[in-house]
This record gives sequence, structure tokens and C-alpha cells, in this order.
Amino acid sequence: MSIFKLASGFQDVLSSNKHITITDTELQISVDDLAYLKIKGGVINLFGVDMYPKLTSDSKKSWDRFDPYMEFMDRIKDHNVKLNHLGFGYRVHDLGIELDDFKHRLDKDFELLEESSGDEANNRWFFIKHKTDPSVPKIELVLYLTDKYKGFYCPQFQIDIDTDLSYEAIRQITDEVLGKDFFFWKYDIAGYGVVMAMAKIGQIDGVHILVGIGTNLRKPQWLKT
Repeated sequence: MSIFKLASGFQDVLSSNKHITITDTELQISVDDLAYLKIKGGVINLFGVDMYPKLTSDSKKSWDRFDPYMEFMDRIKDHNVKLNHLGFGYRVHDLGIELDDFKHRLDKDFELLEESSGDEANNRWFFIKHKTDPSVPKIELVLYLTDKYKGFYCPQFQIDIDTDLSYEAIRQITDEVLGKDFFFWKYDIAGYGVVMAMAKIGQIDGVHILVGIGTNLRKPQWLKT
């Protein structure tokens, strides 16, 4: 299994977005004439940055719950399922240099914005998004500043989807298909409800594969949501 083959398994969700094309060998996200993300075999290119070496792990462990997760996806396919964003998480030793590199490479129509991680001493969350077109898929960069999460979430590849289901309805299905311990974190807003939840569905050569599932409470005006 490779990250490309994993992403290809989400073809119905990804290819429903007009900016995403998937062939037998490549996944590409484009806007106008700019292909800003390409995933092909062992190559992941984001705005000209070679991402694959950033995901290198000391571990080569591989395991998965991909098949039951795809069963979950099949169960919710009629609930307005669409891509929210793809994400990459990795260790950085100089945050300023890393951010400057991306800022200098971004097309003029894109911007780099930060969302609070709640643990800024150990990791910072950034999003690359189109300035005016919300249909253009966002890219999240989870930049780990320490080794606190090494072996748990770092390095990571993330696929985050939106649905029109409540958290309770999502939990009912995941409990049946993936077990009651599926989610390791949820974004629960006091007085409002659960906006999204996250789980790990495997590792590919030491890269942690995380999935985010948005509920019917997630609003497009929120950055991560």
C-alpha cells in the first residue's frame, strides 16, 4: 500500500471535486493552469516542495483498518460526503524557515493561515487555502516542533471529509463497523456540539494515516472547518 493507492480508494469523494483528477498513476489538484498538489507513486509535490522526505519515519511499521473504513464510507455515501482538506504532518527544526519556504512558493491566489492547535509549544497548525474560491481544496500542514507526538501521530497523512450527519449518527456507524474506540479526539464546542472527530486508520511505512470526519455542525466560514 502507498499513500497514492490509499488516496485512490477515496476516488468517489475526491473526484467529485472539480479541482481533483485521479488516474491510474496520479492524483492531482489544480486551479486554473496551476497543479499545486501531485501525488504519484513515491512522489508528493506541493507547490514545488518535495513532501515525501518530510514524512520519513524511523519506523517502517505498516498496519491498517482501510477495508472497514471504506465500509463506513460506503454506509455514509448518501450524506453529502465531500473533501474538506488533505493534510501532512511532520517534524520541523526551524519553523520560520519552513514557513518562509512555503510562503515564497505560493501562487498569488493562495494564502497561509494558522489555526490554534491548543498545544503551540509542541505543534502548530497551518492551512494553505485559496483566497477567493472555497471549492479549491485546502491543504493542512501540522508542523511538529518537538518529539512529543512521535510514534503517535508524526509523521502523518490526513484525509478530512465533510458530512451532513450528526456526531451521534456517525458514532453509531463507526461503533458498528470500526469499534467503540475508533475516535481519539473530537472538536467539541461548549454549548454547540461536536464539529468533527478524528481517528487513525493505519500506518504506511511508519506514516500515520489519520481521518477527520466533519458533522452537520461544521460551518464553511471556520478555517479548519
